[in-house]
This record gives sequence, C-alpha cells and structure tokens, in this order.
Amino acid sequence: MNAESIHLSEVDWTEIEADLVERGAVRGAIKVQNVVLPFGRHVVPQFVFIGEKAWRPTMLPIAIVQGDEGQFYWARVDFDVVFNRPARADILYTRHRRLAEYPDGSALYECLVTDADALPQEAAIEHDGFRLKLFHHTSTECLPLIKKSGHIRASKWNYQGSAELDDRHFIYFTDVPRFENATDLMSVAMTDGGFTIGMQYDDPKLPPEIIVVPARDRAQMSERIDCLVEPWLIESSPMLFHDPSLRGEGIARYWEFSHPNIYRIPVKPGTVCELSKSGVVNAECVPGWLDTKRMVAGSAFEPGGVRAVFDETPLEHLPINIGRDDPDPCPLNRFLRTPQPPVSR
Repeated sequence: MNAESIHLSEVDWTEIEADLVERGAVRGAIKVQNVVLPFGRHVVPQFVFIGEKAWRPTMLPIAIVQGDEGQFYWARVDFDVVFNRPARADILYTRHRRLAEYPDGSALYECLVTDADALPQEAAIEHDGFRLKLFHHTSTECLPLIKKSGHIRASKWNYQGSAELDDRHFIYFTDVPRFENATDLMSVAMTDGGFTIGMQYDDPKLPPEIIVVPARDRAQMSERIDCLVEPWLIESSPMLFHDPSLRGEGIARYWEFSHPNIYRIPVKPGTVCELSKSGVVNAECVPGWLDTKRMVAGSAFEPGGVRAVFDETPLEHLPINIGRDDPDPCPLNRFLRTPQPPVSR
C-alpha cells in the first residue's frame, strides 16, 4: 500500500493499522469525551493507555481532525512533566473499535500511537484493566479514622482552596505517590510556605493574574491510601485556551490541561467515597457521584480567564469568538505519510 495515496474512504482500519504498525506505531487505547463548547463540539482526549501504563494529556491543539464519514479520528497530544520537556504523540482511532462506553458520556477506543517510546515514563500512571492506580493522601492521625469508618469524606473546596463550593464536593486523588519535596507539592498546586505567583496572559497588554498558592504541611499528607479508580468517575482537568500569536510566536492555538496531577470525583455535598477491600473505586463506592456535564475552562487572552481554572468559572463564560480554524490542521493523509517527531523546547 502506498501511504502517500491513502484515501480513508477507500481503505479499512485493518490496512491503516498494518501500515502504521510496520512504521513503528504501537497499539493502545484512548478515552475521549465529546464536549460542547460555546463554538461547537470538541473531542477531548482524557487518557491514553499503552500496555500497563496510562498517560494524561497536558496539551491539545484546537483542531481534532475527523476522517471520512466520521469513521476515523486523529488527535495530537502532548504529555509533560513538571520542569521537564514535553513529548508529543499522534493518535489515530476509529469508532468501529470501541471498547467501552461510560456513564459520563465518554468512550474508550482502540488506537494507534506514534512516538510512544518518547512518552515520559515519569508521567506514566499504572492501571489495571483501565482502572487508574491513584492515591489519596492523609495524615497519620486521620488514616486510622478513615480505615475505621471505611470511607473518604469529600472536600468542599475549589482547586485554589480559596472558596467553598455549594453545589458539588470532590473526592481528591493524585498520581504523586508521596510528597517528599517542594516540587511534589507544586504538582498538586500547593507549597510548604505558601506564596503568590503572577500568571502571564497571552495578551501582553493584560496585567498578570495574581494567584495565591496555598501552604500545606507535608506531614498532613504523610500517609496514603492506594486505590484503583474507574476513569469515567474523574472529572476532566481544567482547560486553558492559549493563542501564542498574541506574543508574536508562530505557534498554533492550543488547549492546556491544568492541574494534571490532581484527580477529582464530583459528588453531592455531604456524601462520601466508600472504600472496598480490593481498593477498587467504582460506581457502587460513590453513590453520590454527580454527572456534572461541566468542564472548568478559561481563556489565556481574556481578562479573568487564567483565574477561571483556579476559581472554577463555568465553561459558558468563555468568549464565543475563539473557535477559529487552526492554521495547521495536519490532515489525516499527511499524518499517515509523515508521523510528526516529538516536540522539543
């Protein structure tokens, strides 16, 4: 098969799969969710599974390319580590290879992943049958109380820890196994002593957004409870929309997933997460689970947009005029010819 002459309407998934695997792509699975934004529908990749490891994307170009008759989909995603270089992968999947449909409206598909060897192992999460191995951290004093009660209480605080939420609470998890230093705390938006930081907007005319990073004593998170969490229970990471052209950079617009090391299960206020002997957290463990039909998002070039991902501004507050065409949509045929190399910065 001549890859340069591929037309997706003329070939089946088996041919595409064989061609890409021969050129180094690996088989995996991708969990995606269709989200209705103010400017239309968007396909949001939430987790990529390869072997016994999973990765949570940290960046996503604005364009998700759809193949002929909606049968094939292409996504380009970045996977990053704090203070490290990101790795980029191209992913192709088909709606005919659906592995599961979830109550949150998402689905799991078989997929092909290019440049899988470049994915940062530091950012990998272990999984068991697509259930994510995550941790709930607590203090030495609280751990026996949790074990005695058999449940984890939900938190009433927003991401920033600056406001109480009335309509929903969250069960918090992380993929950080232990908090040994300041970097570990920063990965979950906390510090030893607390400080303020000026978050820059893409538009240089806008003043920095002053964000307060709360202080947290690591001793309060010295113990942990290991869990295997169903991925569909977890609310999507907050999304921040960037337009680097406003800074004079020749980079296409993209979404940044904020707080990727924080995993939250939305629940009704006053409810808890029951702990099972196996460590599995599924629907039976969280009868108060809320299908919120929401996504925290903001725009990095509109006033208040950066703060939105900390204050939990509803998605409807995004400006409507940000859904412009991407200058480099990377059509599927070009993707099939020349898989893109990992990004370097």
